[in-house]
Amino acid sequence: SSRPVLVQGGLEWLHLHASQFCTCGVTKAGAVYCWGRDEWGQGGSGSIVVAVRPRPNAVVTLSSGFLSVACSYWTCCSLGVNGQLWCWGDSDFGELGQGTATGSGVPVRIMLFAGADKQVLVSTFTSVAAGFLHFCAISTSYEVWCWGSNSESQCGIPSSTTATVMLPTRVSSTPAFAVFVTSGVQHACAGNVSTLVCWGSN
Repeated sequence: SSRPVLVQGGLEWLHLHASQFCTCGVTKAGAVYCWGRDEWGQGGSGSIVVAVRPRPNAVVTLSSGFLSVACSYWTCCSLGVNGQLWCWGDSDFGELGQGTATGSGVPVRIMLFAGADKQVLVSTFTSVAAGFLHFCAISTSYEVWCWGSNSESQCGIPSSTTATVMLPTRVSSTPAFAVFVTSGVQHACAGNVSTLVCWGSN
């Protein structure tokens, strides 16, 4: 439409993010909704089926307690007030941060484990940003972590080492106490009030 049209559903919105073919938002009640194309699970309907959702559709399991949402090309992530980060949709390039290329129409939690006994290394975050096929987030310990496509080193690792980062990986040489992060198509930036660094495509 060449003219703005009213989004149906009568919901009150707190935060919105639009990707290539879908839009997701968080309501004032803290619930996450998505609408638009949904062929890779990015609509969060609970399954991966080819569908077009012309009005806001509730993302399964994310009914309350969320603050923001960020969407890449076919994948979305939402951050809760408790710091938990949940992602859903396509994972061909590791966008779900689970170590596999298997997509999911049901949100999966981003967590990092260490050692054979799987001790929790990172489980909560303060912000998340979406690029074209990658995500970056700041943990509650103020460290920057990225995952997904790394074709232009946008996950903070030389692309000659790996073209995909299937698990969240800490970006070295970022400022201590990073408080914000943003991602472009194939690059990202992070920092605090006094120091800002960027990496990826130039």
